[in-house]
Amino acid sequence: MHGVLDVLFPELIGLFKNHIGKGLLELLKTTACPARITRLGEQAIAELLRKKTRGKLGINRAGLIVQTAQTSIGIKEGQVILELELKQILDRLEFIQKQLKEIEQTIKVIIKKVPDIDILLSIPAIGAISLATILGEVGDMQYYHSARQIIKLAGLNLYEISSGQHHGAKRRCNHSRRDK
Repeated sequence: MHGVLDVLFPELIGLFKNHIGKGLLELLKTTACPARITRLGEQAIAELLRKKTRGKLGINRAGLIVQTAQTSIGIKEGQVILELELKQILDRLEFIQKQLKEIEQTIKVIIKKVPDIDILLSIPAIGAISLATILGEVGDMQYYHSARQIIKLAGLNLYEISSGQHHGAKRRCNHSRRDK
């Protein structure tokens, strides 16, 4: 997608924080051609952005897009073919995003069958997908007697610097030999 936009309207990506955000993708589905964006005008683009971003983007961003389109260095020849290619890329992206949602939903259903899953899901900042990834790597948690075993499995060798008078507040990471 970036490759096509670099030729067609190279300045457009820089106007959006999220390069696969709903506002940009909706604009690209409508058109990515600077001349067409200019003809659409600020109001039409603002409305399109407002709908897709729930009001986060509007007339200010639309004005900037139209102004940038008017001075774009994008090529003028072959725009029809580039827009067709962009449409096909967007269709594939939409399809992949749909597949990803299906996979995530399946993982959420399957993970509920894991014993003591409620306890594991109660860990702050750990969701079903992250937990499924961890369990996929470490296997059944019942095989481990302490957290240190799992940390070691991850390839980390954590240690604390302490002496009679000094007690280290932080744990340090000494990567295992195989990482060096």
